[in-house]
Amino acid sequence: MASKNGGPIETYAVTRFYGQMVSIPQQVYGFADLQGATQWWKDGTPSKGAALGMQAPGAALTDDMIFSAWSGASWAERMRIWNSGGVCIGGSGEYDSRLVIRGPAIGDSGGNQSWLFRESTVTSSPNVVGLLHYAHRHTAGSSNAGVQINIVHRVDSSNFGYINFNTASALGGVTLGVSGGEVLKVTADLDVYSDTFQTYSPTYTGFSPATPNQFAYVAYKKIGKWVFLWWSFYGTSNTTTMAFTLPYSAYSGSYYSLCKAMDNSNSMANPGFVLIDSNDLSKAIFWKDCSGGLFTASNYKGSQGQIVYQSNS
Repeated sequence: MASKNGGPIETYAVTRFYGQMVSIPQQVYGFADLQGATQWWKDGTPSKGAALGMQAPGAALTDDMIFSAWSGASWAERMRIWNSGGVCIGGSGEYDSRLVIRGPAIGDSGGNQSWLFRESTVTSSPNVVGLLHYAHRHTAGSSNAGVQINIVHRVDSSNFGYINFNTASALGGVTLGVSGGEVLKVTADLDVYSDTFQTYSPTYTGFSPATPNQFAYVAYKKIGKWVFLWWSFYGTSNTTTMAFTLPYSAYSGSYYSLCKAMDNSNSMANPGFVLIDSNDLSKAIFWKDCSGGLFTASNYKGSQGQIVYQSNS
């Protein structure tokens, strides 16, 4: 070591110096092999520096490999390789880093595998500007085994869009959404292109027995929040009204359509009328004609037709 014009001590190469880790470079530059980490200092100020070891200078000793940087005023962790094998760049954890590669190798039956890619630092998930998250679950015998991928683009703290690919749930599928919620969801039982209509058992009003005792078929297809509904049924009438419950309650407003109607065991010459009314968005209500005519409370009545409406969920 040497003093230069009464200035700071300069160390050009301290290759083996063991002692307590220092949190502030000691007016030296070059490098020093210290307990816990190796430090590099740019100059005698020092204006910049770097450290590599199992702790950031001035911080607690860890089990991991840590890359730190000296800004001229303080040390900050820049990258960590966890002892378990994960890698984090830009911070020490998932939510304050620009890049995270974390978890055991794919095929490990004892835990999870996940990657996080981010364009900017954050304090908590999912408040990020740009995000790709991949999570792989491969736990032997677990119902959660599967893969989940999220691609999120965030404009600010409250406006974002996302695509989610998920086989971790029972149905799996693909979901498109925005900050307000899901826009389109395709699952194992809801396929936009190839899935058949879904049948269900609605609750009917106006029949005895309660379910039409002749051919009854009600089916639907849901794409996003739009529901396409088909029906064909008739049975013995016991009231002047006729209705059945929907597979999904409708969004606010009214929806209506013409349909084929039967009353008093006769097919009507003119179209009947079906309405999903804002007063009760859980039912489709029928009339035997477009003028609001009521059905006969005996013999057969029924309808055939279809309607499209927006669901509430």
